[in-house]
Amino acid sequence: MSFVNTPYLVLTRSRTGSNMFKDYLNSHPKVKSMAELFRTNEGLDVEATIKKVYDQPDEIDASGFKLFYYHPNDGSPSEIWDRLKGISNMKTISLRRNPLRCSVSSEIMRLSKQHKQEVGEDVVPLDEKRIEVDVNIFLNQIEHIESLRRELNDNLYAEPYEVWYEDLVADGQVVMDGVFHHLGLNSHPIQTNLQKQNPESLQELVSNYDELRDAVMNWGLFDSIEMGDRWREVLNEEQADRIITDERGLDVLQRLRYLLKLQEICVEQREEVLKRHLRRRKYRHVRRRIIHEKRRQRRRS
Repeated sequence: MSFVNTPYLVLTRSRTGSNMFKDYLNSHPKVKSMAELFRTNEGLDVEATIKKVYDQPDEIDASGFKLFYYHPNDGSPSEIWDRLKGISNMKTISLRRNPLRCSVSSEIMRLSKQHKQEVGEDVVPLDEKRIEVDVNIFLNQIEHIESLRRELNDNLYAEPYEVWYEDLVADGQVVMDGVFHHLGLNSHPIQTNLQKQNPESLQELVSNYDELRDAVMNWGLFDSIEMGDRWREVLNEEQADRIITDERGLDVLQRLRYLLKLQEICVEQREEVLKRHLRRRKYRHVRRRIIHEKRRQRRRS
């Protein structure tokens, strides 16, 4: 089987702007980008699908598709990954977005049945898409998807080229120039007929946002560190809002919580060292008293 010069894989999840990213990739005349091809194991022929993606005409230099962290939905991805890892010159692109925004967008999509928004289409009014989330279920789902992402990244031979949805929206051409360079291609103008579906803030979209924010900050999403309200020692609520709504904010939060925990451990260790030091001082003091008393007894005798 003869593959394109640069086979690639877009590793992502739903609601990361992957349709827009696919449009941007297909804007380049030497790129072929396909949708999610491994949603289900039903009727799946892995080898035929791989051939469909990577066996392209000579004018196509780079070809690939989207693979969600949790695909296929109905079985193990081991056969798919074994085949993909057998492609030695595979390029991997990690398309990411703030996980809270992804999950809020997914819930709104589930309720509205609207998967994408084309330019010129009517935008769903805020009062028709504002949601209330079950915080426990919501965060557990996010943690599950993020754990799959980390697990898949660990299985890759090389660190993936990371693209953030928020950067694509802010300056898509600059971001895609970097992607094209990663694929060994020259720059090319990009285009899409899609627009952002939910431009409102998380505070506007989630009716119980304060509960969600406090849960994320208190519980330690993506780590096992239970810090309670200790985040309030170093952040106010406005700063916490900025962290959890920023595209890389939850990564920052994880580091912050780690540093707070490290500080707590250091304090505990310092106290333990101090206790041992005091015990040694007390021991030396008692020992000197005993020696001094023995000397006095010898002098009397």
